[in-house]
Amino acid sequence: MKECEEGESLNNWQKIREIVRLNKRYITEIILVNEERYIPLDHYVDFLNAMPSHLWCYNPVFYYNTNIPCWDALGFLGEKIHRSTVRTKYLQLCFDKVGISITDVLDNKENMFFNIKDNKDRFIHSIKYINSILNENELKNIYLKSKKLSDEKFIIE
Repeated sequence: MKECEEGESLNNWQKIREIVRLNKRYITEIILVNEERYIPLDHYVDFLNAMPSHLWCYNPVFYYNTNIPCWDALGFLGEKIHRSTVRTKYLQLCFDKVGISITDVLDNKENMFFNIKDNKDRFIHSIKYINSILNENELKNIYLKSKKLSDEKFIIE
């Protein structure tokens, strides 16, 4: 990602398209689905940390803002309108399990993280908080449920 950002031969739109392409290519390698019996939340932290800060929207958006190319966390993770992925459904259910609305965190309406103004930092901090609460057995149960509830089709073993 950093090489795309620093690439002098690309204009701004070309850099953004290249980052989006890399995002789609590597999300399946960083946040593995079906590799384990659950997805470690640290994988989300690693993936979202790699997204350049300037591509995160400053104001609440619905996954992606077309006027100013920017995304929220779920948009980076591949969610689209009425189209959840196993990765995004899993993360949403993890938030739900600890009683936090993922949308409230994204929109900076969750009191627990209200003091963190930067959207990227706030969301990553919230994942780390959730990771400190949930145990492996809970994550496994959430993972199975997310595979059943997401809009992606998987064979549940």
